[in-house]
Amino acid sequence: MPSVRRSPRFGSRVLRISAIAGLIVQILLLSILAATVSLGVAGWVAGAAYAIIGYTALTRGMNRRGVDGFGPADSVTLTRATLVGCAAALTADSFLRPAPVEALVAITIVALVLDAVDGQVARRSGTASGLGARFD
Repeated sequence: MPSVRRSPRFGSRVLRISAIAGLIVQILLLSILAATVSLGVAGWVAGAAYAIIGYTALTRGMNRRGVDGFGPADSVTLTRATLVGCAAALTADSFLRPAPVEALVAITIVALVLDAVDGQVARRSGTASGLGARFD
């Protein structure tokens, strides 16, 4: 992998791209929810806020640990975190309109299964780390 220069203020270029990609995926999933189950403004606000705060914290943690990329278990955890953002959006939206229970349950089940899997992936791939444990 080519070396990446670090800026004291913004971290590495790779990390910014990873954070932006995560935000894009979260917005894409929120768009899918909006198209399929009519996600409202409250859901959009909750989902976007979750994504911004979560990916900002992840980027800061990666910068502090000097980590330039994700291991396999980190990718599983990131997927789960993105699904949790969708569940948070649906839950916030449910205060204003009936919740799409089937979608919420399906997303939650997949997120819970991924929560059970990421630690096993880290141990089996030999990629367990302090950052991964905190990220989880």
